[in-house]
Amino acid sequence: MLLRGDSLEVFRLGTGESFDRRMGRLACSRSADAASAYAAAMDPSGWTWAVGSPYEVTICDFAKERRPEGLEWVISSLTYSRSGPLVAVTGLGPPPDATNNFKRAEPRVFGLADDRWQPVVSMPIRESANPSKNDPAADLQAAVAELKAHPMEVLAKSKAESEALICTTPKNEIWLASWNSYRLQRVSPSEKPRGPEREIVVGTGEVEWPKLTKDEQEREARGRKEQGLDVLPSTVGAASPRGVVRALLCGREIYLVVSTADGLALDRFDPSQNVLERVLLDGVKVSSGPMTAALAGNELWLGGRFAADGLWRISLDDLTAAHWKPVKDVRIDGKPSS
Repeated sequence: MLLRGDSLEVFRLGTGESFDRRMGRLACSRSADAASAYAAAMDPSGWTWAVGSPYEVTICDFAKERRPEGLEWVISSLTYSRSGPLVAVTGLGPPPDATNNFKRAEPRVFGLADDRWQPVVSMPIRESANPSKNDPAADLQAAVAELKAHPMEVLAKSKAESEALICTTPKNEIWLASWNSYRLQRVSPSEKPRGPEREIVVGTGEVEWPKLTKDEQEREARGRKEQGLDVLPSTVGAASPRGVVRALLCGREIYLVVSTADGLALDRFDPSQNVLERVLLDGVKVSSGPMTAALAGNELWLGGRFAADGLWRISLDDLTAAHWKPVKDVRIDGKPSS
């Protein structure tokens, strides 16, 4: 199935190996502020979809829609698990009050329960990269002072550090991959906040903020407006977070489409062998921003954010025969990979 983000039309793969069989238009009503849906995910039956703006997720088919309540956090990405839709959220949520002004944890994943979004995964807030020695109060005071002095920059950093892609395996395991740094985590539902069960980090695992030229700033601003993101803090001065992970796909192995100095690459993590490998995607050039990755039959499908970017198919046989190379500077569960 293929969903057009602008018209919300669904197409099936036809006999001519192109998506030319129109199934219909989803009954979701898209935000008037966005030219296209921000995120979408299909349930295994192919009949029901979750379609999201940055602020709301609608569940719909071709006849009706429903808008469950309970999401007060800016949305990052969507997926469907065997138990229903899941929403990964950013760190931008309800304003602090007497109950959460000094919070040490925050929700990362929401699921549906009794037709209302409820947090299913909460995690401790990551500590500052430069914490004070044995003085949490000093860290909190510094954070409050920075928020008062530079509120939009602090919010932009929080959003960039918490944006993540989400997918689930056939065993219903939940994996998150940071958009703007190479940090892959396996998390599990829990009533209490807990850290990741598995964590794979490449390099520092921190967000980098390169400065953009004027043309790059204008191009990024147009892209954010098309997705309805122009009202959200996304930059720090002339700097914007460097996008790293473009797509995430769960199967028996975890696949990630990543931006590298040599171009787009496909990474493959085998949880049973603790091996992270990479193959370059020669000739694949797409617009900046998130991509689509899906397994269908014996093929891997990749697509860019816009229709003009095109679609690519890679057979699983070709993937098996590809010359995979180990990814360098990897830490798996805190230990350097050999």
